[in-house]
Amino acid sequence: MPGWCELDQSDKFRHCLASCRADKICGTVSAAAIGILKELTDEVREWSNPAIDALPLPKPIKEMLKGSGWDWEDIKYDALGLACANEKCCGCLACCCHKGSCT
Repeated sequence: MPGWCELDQSDKFRHCLASCRADKICGTVSAAAIGILKELTDEVREWSNPAIDALPLPKPIKEMLKGSGWDWEDIKYDALGLACANEKCCGCLACCCHKGSCT
């Protein structure tokens, strides 16, 4: 899809690319587990946002520590990355740029 790769720092693109590369290195089961554990970590960290706000830390550090909660869209793009890992006609980067296909 034109334009998506130009925004290759988007969260969804990074989920796709990370899952694809993890699948190629660690295998599908491990890569899927990594994606799920990342979302669980985001969820737990979101619960602790009020406690983080109470810490005597600079605002940029507090923002870095906060979680964003579970995001099903992230899981969707993790799954896309797993599918891209099995594409034979292109690599992770090209497949994720085209949202799951080499064309």
